[in-house]
Amino acid sequence: MAHNAATGAVGVAAPPVQPPLDPSQIPGNVYHVHPSDGPASVS
Repeated sequence: MAHNAATGAVGVAAPPVQPPLDPSQIPGNVYHVHPSDGPASVS
């Protein structure tokens, strides 16, 4: 059971770390926005 608990803890810590690592997931990341998204880049 301890193993399961450890895995669960890691899983919970993974989601929060994923957004920052994923440029596509970051809405404020203008660098990863394609030129087609114009509005996002203009902002």
